Amino acid sequence: MSQIQIDTDVSVDASTDFADLARRALRGEAGIALQSDQAPLDWLERAYERLRPTPALAASLSRAVAGCLTDPAAKLRAQALMFFEKHPDAAGHDLVLAAAKQHRPLFRGIPNPFQDSVPLEWQLFRTLGALALKGDADALALAYAEALRPTGQGGALIAALTRLDPNWVAVHAEEIVKADPTTAGPLLINLQGSPIDVGDVGERIAPLVVDEPMFRSLAEMIDDTTTRRRILARLPTAAP
Repeated sequence: MSQIQIDTDVSVDASTDFADLARRALRGEAGIALQSDQAPLDWLERAYERLRPTPALAASLSRAVAGCLTDPAAKLRAQALMFFEKHPDAAGHDLVLAAAKQHRPLFRGIPNPFQDSVPLEWQLFRTLGALALKGDADALALAYAEALRPTGQGGALIAALTRLDPNWVAVHAEEIVKADPTTAGPLLINLQGSPIDVGDVGERIAPLVVDEPMFRSLAEMIDDTTTRRRILARLPTAAP
């Protein structure tokens, strides 16, 4: 197999040490960065796209990225998760599930170097949701369980779950919101367009709302006026 040029600094073939390349790339030490790059991952994304026509090499690179899911550096773990959120069917994606099941301490309570508003564990389950959307049954099973787990990462999963199984979300709406109150508004917004009676679900979860101003702002995005009024009337501070 002949070498494939990624850029003027990097070329690869079957003999390349992809594990070393992936780690150097995610540290920003491989290849030529562009002014538009937001993170070292951007270069690696370009490399992966360049290798896609050669599946064996693309798979070697993505498996090497998967190896970074448990790297000691949070910056590498975060970017590996971001890679598999975008490419949930890439070789090595099964290690995302393994990380969620076996290596949770590497993510729980760890700041996300690329998104201050959420912890790294949120990105872990956001990526797991992407795997579930691609048909990974094991990822979906874990997503169900996590959405019901008190202090779990339901907020990271709710978009995927409402798309995949709106009936399940409707049935378990109160449990989901009790486990993670931040899911209340997004749950309703994402159920719009499904066969589910959003007003019924909203009336059931509104009394459980913790951050009422945020919930109200999201509820205003509900298209149907009657449905919106039904839900807001059930808030704990709503006028009798």
